Amino acid sequence: MNERKMLVGIKRDFGDLFKASKRGELVEIVTPLTTLEDDFVSVFIRKSHMCYTVHDDGWLDSEGVIKSDVEQFLRAKFGVLYEQADGTIRIFHKDSTEDMLSNAVFDMAHFIQAVFNQIIIERRMAK
Repeated sequence: MNERKMLVGIKRDFGDLFKASKRGELVEIVTPLTTLEDDFVSVFIRKSHMCYTVHDDGWLDSEGVIKSDVEQFLRAKFGVLYEQADGTIRIFHKDSTEDMLSNAVFDMAHFIQAVFNQIIIERRMAK
């Protein structure tokens, strides 16, 4: 994967990135989006067989929000899928072309932000 070319395109299309780093076979992009708890939203990119996968690396699963009503509704609206591997559920958005990768990063980051913020609101209201 040509990370430099990919990151230049995403930065051009998405806006300023706070941080991008290589994590094994993944590239982590820390976006400028934040949650209601002031955490920056990260997405991870993996390339396999000429297909890019943008995913949350199991972050939403670790927070216990997978398959909630809100998550399912937003997953349908954003067109993202989920897979279970190694005991972790990863939410992902696939694109087969590098040209559409910025859109996948944008959609995935906003999806994660929307789901996580809704869960934060629900938890606060339950207290």
